[in-house]
Amino acid sequence: MMGFASLNPSYRLCSTGYAIVVLPDHLHAIWTLPEDDADFATRWRLIKSEFSRGLRGSERISPNRAAKHERGIWQRRYWEHTLRDEEDFARHAASIHFNPHFGMRAT
Repeated sequence: MMGFASLNPSYRLCSTGYAIVVLPDHLHAIWTLPEDDADFATRWRLIKSEFSRGLRGSERISPNRAAKHERGIWQRRYWEHTLRDEEDFARHAASIHFNPHFGMRAT
C-alpha cells in the first residue's frame, strides 16, 4: 500500500486523505474534498495521471485506448460513495486495508 503523500501533488486537492490502495487496474481511497466542492472527476483524473507518469509504459494498450492516448492501467470510470457514519467508514477502511489480499467485498 502507498500513502497519499506518494501522490504528490495531486493528493493536495483532497482536503484529507485517510486510506488508499493501488491495485493492478484500479484503486480505492477514502478522502474528503474541501467544503462546497464535489469535483471527484478532476481528483481521480489527476491522481491516476500522476501515478501513471511514474510507471514505465510496458502494459498492453488496446487500439481504442492508444487512439485516445490512454494508458492500459486504469478502469475508465469511478464510483463514489458517501460514507454514512463511523461504522461505514470503518468497514470501507478495512476493505481498503485488506483489498490487496482478499479483494473488495460488496457492501
